[in-house]
Amino acid sequence: MAYKRKKKNPFKIILIAALCLCVVVAGFFGAAALYNIFFSPQQPQQEEKGPTMYYNGTEIPISENASKNELDPELFYSENGRIYYNDPDAKYGIDVSSHQGEIDWAKVAADGIDFAIIRAGYRGYGAEGQINADEYFEANVKGALENGLEVGVYFFSQAITPGEAQEEAQFVLDLIKDYNITYPVIFDWEHIIGVESARTYNYEDFDVSSFANAFCQKIADAGYDATVYFNPSQGYLIYDIDEISQHQFWLAQYSSHPDFYYGFSIWQYTNAGTVDGVATNVDINISFIDCYKQ
Repeated sequence: MAYKRKKKNPFKIILIAALCLCVVVAGFFGAAALYNIFFSPQQPQQEEKGPTMYYNGTEIPISENASKNELDPELFYSENGRIYYNDPDAKYGIDVSSHQGEIDWAKVAADGIDFAIIRAGYRGYGAEGQINADEYFEANVKGALENGLEVGVYFFSQAITPGEAQEEAQFVLDLIKDYNITYPVIFDWEHIIGVESARTYNYEDFDVSSFANAFCQKIADAGYDATVYFNPSQGYLIYDIDEISQHQFWLAQYSSHPDFYYGFSIWQYTNAGTVDGVATNVDINISFIDCYKQ
């Protein structure tokens, strides 16, 4: 009987070939994966980026620790050349220095002013940067207190190290210790002053947030409300809001209402105000300190 060869099943052949191909492909990719694990340089994992915002074309991180500005733009209104906030707890004040000269504080108090922020002193320009008391500090603080105004103070800083900022804070504490200072004690570090001899001129080289913290911590430890003064550009681009979020903010923004992203206690809305009893133009402010109190 002759031997009959079985016919080859073409479908079986195709199936076997496909399985072999899968084994080869799997082996190739497996080998590639093993090569990448053992021989390929590992790429560092990118940290997840937090929320950001843009200011004048610059992307900046959003602080999740600082409070947000919750003031209602609809509650701001102008009347007789001044801006008001429609909240019974809002207060109105001026900030002054020797540039205003002699002030009649009785007239100031009678012109709707509730508080005064008075320059305690300043650090001079140049390498030495001597600390000086404001020439009119004593007369201003006494005059304001005697006429029933609440008083805060600020120091015009030219600190270039945290140690210098602490020195400035101690100077202020020594100066105000005999007065009833109920409003904030403020760190005012400025760089846009157009003077090359200013110690803050090359501000890109400085960690200004560390200066503010050094000043404010010393002030807070003494029992005062420590505050940092800035305009929007400084607040967004020079300060690290996250690092100074434990302090209050005093915002300078000359507009019909403030639109700064973060919360602040005091808003300086003009440097060209007029107040009875002050011979020159003067900065005018609105305080929201009592608005925030429960």
